[in-house]
Amino acid sequence: MKGWRVGTWLVFSTVLWTGVAQAKNVCDILYEKGMLNAEEARQCREERERERSSSGASGSAGPSETSRAAGESKPLPPGVTYKVGSGFTWSSTEMAPAAYGDPTPKPRFSAALGNRLQARYTYADRDVPGGGASSAFRIRRFKFFINGNAFYPWLKYKLQADWVGGHDSDSGQRPDLDDAFVDIAYFPFAAVQVGQYKVPFNRSELTSSGALQFVDRAITNARFSLVRDQGLTLHGVFDRAGEPWLEYAAGVFNGNGKNRVEKEDSDHMGAARLYWTPLGAMKYSESDVDDSPHPLLGIGGAYVFNVVHASSTALAPLTATFPDPANPDRLVTTQVGNRTTVTKADAEYHRATADVHAKWRGLSLLADYFFETRDDKTPRLSITDSLFGQPAVTRSALGTPQRTRQTHGINVQAGYFVVPKTIELAVRYAMVNPDGADNRQEEYRAGIGWFVWQHSLKVQADVGSLVSQIPGGPDRRDLEARTQLQVIF
Repeated sequence: MKGWRVGTWLVFSTVLWTGVAQAKNVCDILYEKGMLNAEEARQCREERERERSSSGASGSAGPSETSRAAGESKPLPPGVTYKVGSGFTWSSTEMAPAAYGDPTPKPRFSAALGNRLQARYTYADRDVPGGGASSAFRIRRFKFFINGNAFYPWLKYKLQADWVGGHDSDSGQRPDLDDAFVDIAYFPFAAVQVGQYKVPFNRSELTSSGALQFVDRAITNARFSLVRDQGLTLHGVFDRAGEPWLEYAAGVFNGNGKNRVEKEDSDHMGAARLYWTPLGAMKYSESDVDDSPHPLLGIGGAYVFNVVHASSTALAPLTATFPDPANPDRLVTTQVGNRTTVTKADAEYHRATADVHAKWRGLSLLADYFFETRDDKTPRLSITDSLFGQPAVTRSALGTPQRTRQTHGINVQAGYFVVPKTIELAVRYAMVNPDGADNRQEEYRAGIGWFVWQHSLKVQADVGSLVSQIPGGPDRRDLEARTQLQVIF
């Protein structure tokens, strides 16, 4: 049974890679390798088109292939452009100064629309009693985004939704709102962002899921990331020699996650991050798809503090036992009321992370470290006894005292393009280590990526082992093999 599932993964991976490989012709490849300039690439495509036409071959490269090198499609209506990875952009003809210190005229209104689709196949062999192998296709992400500016070039906005981002217990995947914010960036060194967006904390989460080195993020991200929340952030960039040198962000958030419409307490989550790029601009993108001609280095650090409030309600019957009037030797138990127990448990946690990322000539190295200390307060109980026919009686009590717990995590990755800008090999090790014995989790993974149009069109495959310590028993070792096609358009 395992054999055919592994075979399915291999066949699916091969078909994806073969199909995507046909998307480029030799002229595009030579241009990307620097062997042809833009004009030579255009002439090459035209010559290939003439050859196909004269030989009666079907299909045509057309204007769209001629302009691929520039990342743009054939001519569109006035005011509308298209760029691979950014989608269609409409810009108004009315112009205004860009921002403070930058008088460059830019459109007063603009809107860019695009989509990102990730189609995934996963084979998993879970190390559980009785076997737990599974083989499944899945639309992992299908995101629609619209971003641009309104009224002024520095008044920016973004809306992003994932058509399959939410999950219902009965109906499976459903649409989910990711981002909805306004960014007032008149002062590049002091911009204000408000709405729902990613919390400025760890590098891996701030890196788009469309710009990853593997099919998905490491196990550390699921444990330590704050993902998205609603709040307000002050952020900015300081330049040196015209390039970003130091970025900062400090924000206040509700602290209860995205798309939450209610908040019943006055506490807030605070987050702050610094990101230093001493050797020049370096985006949050894991693989060196640009084959960086000179070394790039990014060093980041962040801190988060949050107070978590949890409440649960349990209902249980109250019973009484007494001799059976018809048979005094027999006892009878019957319900005489109900007991409602409301448990309120608060916790405070502090999280910190540090990361370093380097790129040069197709080589990329990155490392993340995480730390959390969590102080779970003693639960407070409110117990209400309601006896049938009598007034309810409520009393308070304390639950079992808790203690402060600490958790550490690391993630290390390395990748190299064996074929510059096209084929990358990568390895990863990640670990989450909470307090206590026999509870560590580890991830070992190796992957390969075919970057046809950088991150906009790529196929990735990886194989990994997820190792979980089991208290008092042998380690659990799960095998996972994944292949994913990504298209950003």
